[in-house]
Amino acid sequence: MHKYVIWGAGSHARLLMDNFEEIENYVEVFLDHDRNKKQLGTIPIVRPEEWKHYEDSKIVICVKNSFHEVYNELIYKYQCKKEHIMSSHEWICELLKQQKIKLRPKWVRIETSTLCQLDCPYCYMRTGDFGVMGRGYLSYQDFSKFIAQNPHINKVEISNNGEPFLNPDLEKILLFAHKKNIEIQISNGTNFNTVSDRILELLVKTQVSLINISIDGASQDVYSAYRRNGDFDKVISNIRKLNAYKKRHNSKYPILQWQYILMQHNEDDVEQASMMAKELDMDIVYKYECVKGDFEPQDRIRLGQITGLKDFSRAEYNANHKNVYGTDMCWQTIFSPQINFDGRLLGCCMLWDEDLGINVFKEDLVSALNSERYLKIVNLLLGIKRSFEEEEDIPCLHCEQCGRNIRAQNFLYL
Repeated sequence: MHKYVIWGAGSHARLLMDNFEEIENYVEVFLDHDRNKKQLGTIPIVRPEEWKHYEDSKIVICVKNSFHEVYNELIYKYQCKKEHIMSSHEWICELLKQQKIKLRPKWVRIETSTLCQLDCPYCYMRTGDFGVMGRGYLSYQDFSKFIAQNPHINKVEISNNGEPFLNPDLEKILLFAHKKNIEIQISNGTNFNTVSDRILELLVKTQVSLINISIDGASQDVYSAYRRNGDFDKVISNIRKLNAYKKRHNSKYPILQWQYILMQHNEDDVEQASMMAKELDMDIVYKYECVKGDFEPQDRIRLGQITGLKDFSRAEYNANHKNVYGTDMCWQTIFSPQINFDGRLLGCCMLWDEDLGINVFKEDLVSALNSERYLKIVNLLLGIKRSFEEEEDIPCLHCEQCGRNIRAQNFLYL
């Protein structure tokens, strides 16, 4: 069995080792300047100077932001042959192409509820009659069975297209996940209008790691212009109650994030919202409105000073960047695949009007992720396969973000 020498035993190497089954079989040793670390998993870590013991092996540069520095160090300091050096992306693609490793992510996304009590005008789920996702919620029975069948999973995102706190089984789901030492986060978003005091305290007791709360204004009038049927004061009250429970239990979790979608009607509330977020011990993040995508601020300089943004709409961002806005969601397909509340495998959180015809509540998750149909998506995203004329049935090609990047040969790089 051919093995590789891996330069780097940091977070990027750990990410790859954690998310691909059988990959450790193809690693001989890690090279790393950090002498405090002795091994990664069962594989030894040695100093870079010791690479001479493995000079007949290929060296994989597995670092996040300093590929060229490491490459030059290998060439000029250690006299490594150029043909023996490869990137982590080339390595993973080679192993996948040869079917030597399998996708086995430790993080998954499971929609807790597609139901929502609000009536946001641009919500594709509501205007599109829930697509193929349907109306429903994740049952405790399905969740507990899925986790039992996939013991490698240690993190689950439970929000997506609907409102997670409308799920009647949420309490049992949170308690079960906590018992199994599974990290729960609600980072895709919640409107946080409807949540009981019992659940608020449970979010702290079960150490939910992150909650992203969608609040597009700093007053009821501005907030409800988009979040129709929403109650701004109720949302803020729930946040204050949650902070009180965090203080009572001496916990920093859940970390709270205020999500603010920039739109024409709420520009004047941005500064007030940023001040309120700080007072509520929340980070504030700004998001582009993605249906019209043409927001143009009245005062670009002022808004830039408040938000730190250079682009203010999806159209602007796409005009100024190689990869389109939302491309980061494509990573979910590999490292945190999206699953509908009824078990249908979607791949990423953007897919709502078609699915892959695979149900991971009925089929083995690892087998589903390594099925011919799913690997077609992965191969296109990574550039393993660059011809897509025969793959028009693949949902990613119908996605504005993903389809544009694939056709422009802007691939994900591992």
